[in-house]
Amino acid sequence: MCFPWVLTRKKGPKMTSTSIEADGCENPAEDRRKHRRVLWGSILLMLLLAAVAPFSGPLVEAVTARFDPAWDQASSDLKTLQTALIRYNHNNGRLPTEAEGLQALVAAPPSARSKSPIVQPECLIDPWGRIYQYRPFENDTSGHDLFSLGPDGKEGTRDDIHLDP
Repeated sequence: MCFPWVLTRKKGPKMTSTSIEADGCENPAEDRRKHRRVLWGSILLMLLLAAVAPFSGPLVEAVTARFDPAWDQASSDLKTLQTALIRYNHNNGRLPTEAEGLQALVAAPPSARSKSPIVQPECLIDPWGRIYQYRPFENDTSGHDLFSLGPDGKEGTRDDIHLDP
């Protein structure tokens, strides 16, 4: 794209002068229109990016958080706890109650048939230092919800890590 006017230096045999000449454009008016279209397109692109930017922050945060090794560790821990809950159910004929919680996997409650621990106490702590959450379903004796509160420690947010039963 050529711009309508460019400052150039003319060199003659004995003198050098500065003048404004067309930069190889055959139609400077046409070039000005092209320049305005490019400028207008750039402005529209900037406005579009400004409009999309507030929505991209949470998306970028969610995507990059998933590559955090702590997420992998939490997922692995949840699978281990899921296996421990299955073993507890097999040994005792039921899942731990909500009151017993995941502590029943470490120190069996008096009502349990098997008194041996299934997991170590440190297995109940997520990578962010909080206890994994366990909630049995009220109407389904074999169902439960097992999850981590994630980095923010708040339930019901995007960063919670759930393991479907």
